[in-house]
Amino acid sequence: MRYLALTAAAILAATPAFAQAAMGALVFDWTVSLGLLLALGNIIFTFFRTRRKAVEDQFTVVKSGIDAKFEQVEDRFAEGSKRMDRHDLRLQSLEQSVHNMPGREDLHRVEMLMAEMGGNMKEIRAVMEGNGAIMARLEQVVTRHEEHLLDGGKR
Repeated sequence: MRYLALTAAAILAATPAFAQAAMGALVFDWTVSLGLLLALGNIIFTFFRTRRKAVEDQFTVVKSGIDAKFEQVEDRFAEGSKRMDRHDLRLQSLEQSVHNMPGREDLHRVEMLMAEMGGNMKEIRAVMEGNGAIMARLEQVVTRHEEHLLDGGKR
């Protein structure tokens, strides 16, 4: 903007029409005015053209920054997607493990069978104690027979 003001002031100061207008005599000269208008048009055109280029350069810089950020976001999304896939596999394996575990009814059935087996073991113990008592009596009888046979009926 500063460049525009300095250029316009230099052009106006160099024209004879401006110098005459400054002295008080107002003379209109098309050749000078046409040159002045062309110079001003050139200044305005250059200003907007360079401004457009500066804006395009800034846009290019911003666009490249946005593209870089977009690539980073895409990388993060890809990494997140892979991590979610791994979590999904882990979750499926856990679901399979939990599905194969015994349920409440199964554990209750095992508990009831264990209680029944405990009762059966008590019965077996009672029978074994009875068999032990019978065996003890039989041993006494067999011992007496052996003694009688060994003594040869001497008593």
